[in-house]
Amino acid sequence: MRIKMYGSCQLDAIGKILGIEEKDRITNWKYITSGKELPDLECDIFIYQPYKGENEYNTDIVLGDLRKKNKRLLEISVPFLNFGGYSPDFYIEKNKVKCEKYPYGRFPQGSSVLSGVKRVEELDISKNLEESFGKMRKIEEFCDIKIVDFVRENYKKERLFYSNNHCSNSVLYKITGEISVLCGIKELRKFESEMLRDHSVLILPRVREELGLEFEGKNKLYGGEEVDEEEYIRRYNGGDPD
Repeated sequence: MRIKMYGSCQLDAIGKILGIEEKDRITNWKYITSGKELPDLECDIFIYQPYKGENEYNTDIVLGDLRKKNKRLLEISVPFLNFGGYSPDFYIEKNKVKCEKYPYGRFPQGSSVLSGVKRVEELDISKNLEESFGKMRKIEEFCDIKIVDFVRENYKKERLFYSNNHCSNSVLYKITGEISVLCGIKELRKFESEMLRDHSVLILPRVREELGLEFEGKNKLYGGEEVDEEEYIRRYNGGDPD
């Protein structure tokens, strides 16, 4: 059976667990940002994350073409994963310094509190959590794979997202397990290191306390260095620029 995957870095990681060859794991944003033509996606099983852009990369257009080529195509849709429950202070920095070492800036996900835009007392932490669950449920509503209930059940016990869109191996393996049942893959690859933890955003102490989070763990700077809370804040505010 020919399997092709089409989605974000999240789906690429899932493909690695499934044992799908790299050439069959198509990361769509690489084509969307470059304008390059998509490779041949003809297959028997198409695993994808819905993308509704107004261009040829739109999954509705891609699926329309694949269905013409294969009337028995098995389609498995996976929601794009985004959970902001740990980050009510989520903030897009206006002046990120990008370079070859830090293509997304030193802190790809900013903090409105650390940036001085808001006081921590202004954050509605509980409301943000419920809104995050609501957004996840809406995104997965028309997908074959569901994940929000798993996140709700486990977000306190272990860190499930290192940034809003970079999830833990626990989430990846939960989704991969469901996909494997649908497409008949019995053996999954095991990865000990966290596949999408290229950095982990600081969870503010106030957020940690109000949400009753049970897990610990250092923060990871983009680039690989593990630091404590104090050092993370110092670096965030311009300490030791490189």
